[in-house]
This record gives sequence, structure tokens and C-alpha cells, in this order.
Amino acid sequence: MAESADSTLSDDELERQLENWGRWCRELPSRGHCESIESRYRSPQHWHDLGAPQAPARPVDRDAALNVNRAWGVTPQPWKAVLRDWYVFRANPKMTCRRVKIPFVAHDDYLRDARLMVRNLLTRHGWATILRAD
Repeated sequence: MAESADSTLSDDELERQLENWGRWCRELPSRGHCESIESRYRSPQHWHDLGAPQAPARPVDRDAALNVNRAWGVTPQPWKAVLRDWYVFRANPKMTCRRVKIPFVAHDDYLRDARLMVRNLLTRHGWATILRAD
């Protein structure tokens, strides 16, 4: 699923890497509920509210996600928080800006700079992998 890359990542490849990392982070078990099947219990009155089945998401490339996580881990604040809120939590940019105390008009600049930092770290340390677009 992944091939090693010798050159820099393109914008599309980097975006796939970051989206993959966000899916990997969201699928990790969250704290705050028990790890048993009891946390998934739904009472009978909610059985019919499940809605239509969802199409399966693209599979997560764990190795590529771990590489992005390494790069994200050494990214300084507030760029680190902007990346996490955008790709993992899908947070509203206004809330992110308020929380990390940056101007709202600068959110796109911080996000662009954070992507560049991650791209540079991935290519400099040889962590870059190319995910195939499906």
C-alpha cells in the first residue's frame, strides 16, 4: 500500500498522508468509556434509528500514520494544535483560533505553514511514504 519516496511529497500526497493520519487518530480507542462491548450497547428503542449503512472508509495505513505522527510530535505549538484540530477533531476554525489564541484571519496561514513543517520533516528524515489514491 505504501512505497518509499525519495523526493518531496506533492500537495495531493501530503493531503492524503494527513487525512490518513487523522483517520488513524480517530480510530484509536478513546478514554472515558469502558473497553468492553458494553460501551456499544443501544437500548431497543434506538435500534431502528441506525440509518442507512455507511460505505466503508478507506483503510488506514498505520505505518504512514505513525510517520506523520512522528513529524507532528516535533511540530511546535500553535501549528501542532491547528493541524490536530483540522485533521483529527474536524473542529471549527474559529474555535481553534480562540483556543490557541491566534487571529482567525491567520488560520489558513498557520495551517499552510504546519503542512509545510510536516512535509519538510517527513522528507528530511526519510519518513515520507506515498499512499496510492483509490
